[in-house]
This record gives sequence, structure tokens and C-alpha cells, in this order.
Amino acid sequence: MVWFAPPTSRCNGGDNMINFRKPVEKAAKKNFFTGRYGPAAALLLIAVTSLLIYSDTLSYTFHWDDTSNIIKNPRIRDFFALWPPSGSRDVGFLSFALNYHFGGLDVFGYHIVNLAVHTINGFLVWWLVVLAFETPAMRGFGGDRRVKYFFALSAALIFISHPVQTQAVTYIVQRFASLAALFYLLSVALYMKARTSLEGDGFRRAVPFFFFSLLSTVCAMKTKEISFTLPLALCMVELVFFRGGGLRRLAYFTPFLLTLAIIPLSLVGTDRPLGEIIGGLDEASQEDRAVSRGGYLLTQFRVIITYIRLLFLPVNQNLDYDYPAYSSFFAPEVFLSFIFLSALFASAVYLLIRSRKTNNGYGLLASFGMLWFFLALSVESSIIPIRDVIFEHRLYLPSVGAAVAFTAAVFGAFDRMKLENLPLAALVMLLLTAAPLSFAAHKRNLVWEDGITLWKDVTKKSPNKPRGHYNLGLAYDEVGLIGRAMEEYKTAVRLKPGYVQAHNNLGIAYGKRGMVDGAIEHFRLALELRPGDLEARYNLGFAYTKQGRLGEAVEEYKAILRVNPGDAETHNALGAVYLKVGFTDKAIEEFVLALYLKPGYREAAANMQKAQRLRKGDR
Repeated sequence: MVWFAPPTSRCNGGDNMINFRKPVEKAAKKNFFTGRYGPAAALLLIAVTSLLIYSDTLSYTFHWDDTSNIIKNPRIRDFFALWPPSGSRDVGFLSFALNYHFGGLDVFGYHIVNLAVHTINGFLVWWLVVLAFETPAMRGFGGDRRVKYFFALSAALIFISHPVQTQAVTYIVQRFASLAALFYLLSVALYMKARTSLEGDGFRRAVPFFFFSLLSTVCAMKTKEISFTLPLALCMVELVFFRGGGLRRLAYFTPFLLTLAIIPLSLVGTDRPLGEIIGGLDEASQEDRAVSRGGYLLTQFRVIITYIRLLFLPVNQNLDYDYPAYSSFFAPEVFLSFIFLSALFASAVYLLIRSRKTNNGYGLLASFGMLWFFLALSVESSIIPIRDVIFEHRLYLPSVGAAVAFTAAVFGAFDRMKLENLPLAALVMLLLTAAPLSFAAHKRNLVWEDGITLWKDVTKKSPNKPRGHYNLGLAYDEVGLIGRAMEEYKTAVRLKPGYVQAHNNLGIAYGKRGMVDGAIEHFRLALELRPGDLEARYNLGFAYTKQGRLGEAVEEYKAILRVNPGDAETHNALGAVYLKVGFTDKAIEEFVLALYLKPGYREAAANMQKAQRLRKGDR
């Protein structure tokens, strides 16, 4: 890699110091971003950039998994349901609970928090780079101090403005990814601050930084499973930026290594024998049983290439990729991807070793960024099968490393060219990079405005994937465009004849159009495909009721209650049928049960009053 040339001389700091080409005898020129108010100015620019990109998204609707995790999630309506924090994502759910407590389901508050988290992450990327320059391995920079601040600002701007981040920021539920990244970055930054404090002022000043770094590690582990690699990231920081100490260095991050148990135990619990815990770990680490661990890994070789392409060329972004699965290592796409990734990883390791020997600062930062990228991806792109093989929000944390590596490449290339004002030239070039990225991110955000714009974009880019058509049908259905919804549901069942939810929703759409025979046909198809589908059975009972086939409706409702006797809606529906056929006492019994199971159930209360009036009239 020609960008990273070994220096022509060493500074007086010794062999362990990194020396940059900028002459040490020149005093740093005062600059807006490196003077007294430099840090504040840099952070303000990061915040303004973030706000400009995402300001239009604050009224965008909930989407997809927002429904199950926020809209229909009873846990976020009760803080006590999240205590004690036994799950692996309780900190993330707690943030949603706070949003719900102060603003209900008003999307503005949720988007504001997501935007704040993303902006803070930009600050943390800036701080992390500044701290890296202050570590023993990088402290040889004694000339133009602008390099440190311009480098940090450039990396942060690339991270904050990249369009691949939109899914983790605008898609509300993916706060899990951005919030976990916040605690992850904070933990690493505090750890670096603690270690540099040990090198200078001693142990007493370092202790608070170690403590809060450990606390942030625990919070990250309780936000999302990607944080499992955090202790390993701290080990990498030790190896790259600090030297010497032997067993004492091990003592610094041993408490962090102990946190590796948090996520596995959160997933399986601790109230079982050891053998069951081990078995539970195997089950919890394989979300999709239809895909083998080996097959998932082979597919991920190709997926990571797509991720790298998105970082350098963020076009054709998609919420729901129609991505092929691979089962053979010798498939050309898999084999060539493996060769490329192996070469890239080997280059990072070689660059790290060479940079340490030659005291090449830019090479050290570039290798650190590349290794960060691979480490941060390792949980979701390895041998742990996840239901969907690719999602752009999984790039959020790894992109920190990519931003640092790319910035190091630019600064290193300009350093090689011996430019007189290297920091300013590199910053201008990177600002010219951040500007089109910001524009692309703003444009990408437009597809997230509502369900129709989002899923039309998905179906355009993944036309043969039924899930996109199904969700577009739901979006049309929500705004009353029943005809268009039916077209999308029909496309979904054509692409996937066994699509139970699409058959069920197509039946509902037929019912809304008054075409009860068509509705019954699709409800029956759904039940043939999945006999235990209680929603389809309930809808079939309702359709029978509309046709006057009350005996068949009663049988469907009773079948549901045999499986789920606590279903208040079914008790109410059964009572309504009994009322139609004149079984008033039986109807009242069902309404009483419905109100007991669901206090305040208005429809059941109204039916109860009607039944009681009828019974009085009979008497």
C-alpha cells in the first residue's frame, strides 16, 4: 500500500514513537478547529451535519418491526416489566419505554432520540481518534497538532454522513444497533483515556475512567448482541496502541473479559443446570434452523463484499435484499469473496506489524480501522445463522473502522505527496467526500417517509421477494387502498403459494369488499397451510357469521378457545353468535368472560347490555 511510507527520521521520543513527515520545529498554526475553541467547533459541525441530514425524518411513520417491538409491545408500557433486566436488549427497550412514558406513540420523540444517539456517536468517533493520537504508540506526533484534530473531524464526518447509516437512524427499532454502538464506542474511548492516564498521571486518575468504561460495557451488552466483541476490541486497543507491562496489562482488561458471559447468560438464563444452559446456548445462537452454520458462513463471505461495496459505492440501498444463499465453498462468488477478504485481512495484519516496526502512524490507524471492521462484523457475519442474511444496519458499528481506515488512507497519501499544508488539504478532500455522502443520505431518507414509499422501493429492487409485496399490501390497506392492497397480496401468494399471512390478509381484503366467498376461500387456504393459525380461524368464523352460517362460526370459535381460552375477542364473538341464535344466557356467559379477561372491553360491554335487555324482555 503506497500511501503509508516509512518516515525519513525518528523523533526524540524513541523507537516506540510514531513520527510524521511534518517538521517538528514548526509551530502549529492557529486554526478554527485546532485553537482554543477547536473541539467545540468540530463537535458543532458534526451536530449540524447530522441535523441537516435527518431533520426531515422526524415525522416519518413507524415501520415493520416497530410494530412488534414498540406499538404492540406491552413491556415498554410498564417500567417494572423491564426489571430486573434479564434479557439481552433491556437497555434498548428501556429507552423505548422512556419514549412511551413521555410521548406515547408520537413518532417525533422516538426520532429525536435516534438522531441524538447518532450525533453522540459522531462525537465519540471524533474523541476516539483524538485519544488514539495521545496513546504511547502515536505520541511521537510533536509538530503540526492540526493533524490530530483534522483527522478526527474527517473520520467523524464520514461516519455521520454516510447513507448506509440511514437504516440504523431513521428506522426507529434499529436504535438497538446505534445505541449499542454508543456504549461500545464510549467504553473503548474511556478505556483509552484510562490507559493514557496510567502512562502519565498515575493510577488514581485512571480508576474512574476504568469504572465507567466497564459500566458502559455492561450497558452495551444489555443493548444488543453485537457488543459481545467489545472486550476483544479493548484487547485490540492494547495490542495496537500500548506496549509493555506484561501481566499488568492483562489485569487492566481482565474485568472486561468477564463481561463476555453477560450476553450468553441473558439469552438462556441462569436458572437451569449447566448442561441445559450449554444446550440453550446452542439453540439461542441459531435463529434460523433452516440454514446450517456452514451455509450461513459461506453466504456471509459474499455479504461482506456487498457491505464493502456499500461503503465505497452506496447505491441501490435496500431494506429487504433478495439475497441468494450459498452452500458450496467452491461456488465462484463464495470462493472469490473468501480470497478477497482473506487478502484484505492479511493486509491489515501485515500493515499493523510493518507500521509498528517503521513507526508509521497512518498505517497504524488504517490497520486498526480495518481490524475493527472485521471484528465488529464477526457476530452477525459468522457461524451464527440469523433469519435474514443481510441488513444495512449491521454496518453501523463496523463503519467506524471503515471511516478511520479511509481517513488514514487519504492523510497517508497526501503525506506521501509531501504537501506543505497536509491537514488542510486532506480535510478539504474529505469534506468534498462528506458533502456528496450527506446528499445521498438525505435522499435515501426520502424512502422512509411512510410504508408505501418504503415498500415500493423494496419491491422495485427485490421484485421477486414476496415479503416486500406483502408489506406494501399492508401499507396500502392501512390508507384504504384495498384494490392495490389485494394486487400486492396476490403477487405475494403467487411468488410464495404457502404464504399464510398473505392468504389471511387477502381474505380480509375480500371481506372488506363484500366478497365473502373469496374471503372464506383464502382463510381456508391459510388454515390448510397452518392448521394452528388462530387468526385465520377467527377470521373464518367471522366470515361464516356474515354469511349466516352460524353453526360453522360457533365451531371455529370453540376451536380457538380450546387452544386459547383466554382470548377475550373470541369469547365476545362467540357470545354475539349465541345472541343471534337466541341463546341469551350462553351469550351473557361469554360476554362476562370477555370482560373479565379484558376489563374495559367496550364492544363486549355493549353486547352485554344488549343481551341483558333481551333477557328482561323475554321475561
